[in-house]
Amino acid sequence: LQTASVKFGRKLAEAMYLAQQFIITYDYDEDKSPPFDYFFKTDIKTKALRRCIPLKKISKNQYCFIHKSIAEYFLADLIHTNIMKTDEKSEEFGGNYFDHEIINDTSVLQFLAEYVSNSNNEFKDKLLNIVIKSTKNESIAIPSSNAITILNYARIPFSDMDLSNVKIPYADLRRGIFHHTNFAHADLSHVNFSQTYLAEAILDYSNMNDVELGQLP
Repeated sequence: LQTASVKFGRKLAEAMYLAQQFIITYDYDEDKSPPFDYFFKTDIKTKALRRCIPLKKISKNQYCFIHKSIAEYFLADLIHTNIMKTDEKSEEFGGNYFDHEIINDTSVLQFLAEYVSNSNNEFKDKLLNIVIKSTKNESIAIPSSNAITILNYARIPFSDMDLSNVKIPYADLRRGIFHHTNFAHADLSHVNFSQTYLAEAILDYSNMNDVELGQLP
């Protein structure tokens, strides 16, 4: 039951982030309040799983985690767990939120960065593999952007790396280390490079539309 309840909490957190609703309103009379109807079924198993996670009822039909950090941790744990299951052939990575939405929640990113620091390079290598795979598959630009953002939050240096042709639009690379990094032909549109070290970085033919350099023109 403990393992099942953790999985239940992870999926609920992901659903909350996808809907951008951290207070859930569920109408039992209609018995259908997507995307949360799965989590509020009235069968014995679902009721037991709800009681096993730190969810509180704040009104007749409203629920939330006891603290937002619980949702942040559950989402980060889901993303980490899913990515650790991937291999070289995978085209799906961290779940619906990681694969389809740019992560901009700093707490979620920090939890994921801690996984990088504590994983003996395995999680780091999995994330870097996603970034590299984007060179040949534009459809994974969002998970690629999320992956390199997590690596940057973990203070991984990218100096002398060949990141040519990567697709990382909207990545958060603030304060990153990219000395002599090859970004030729990369999609860097909307990337945040504020306070980033880019000495001798190769940017030939890269897409730099709307990049943020943190400097006035």
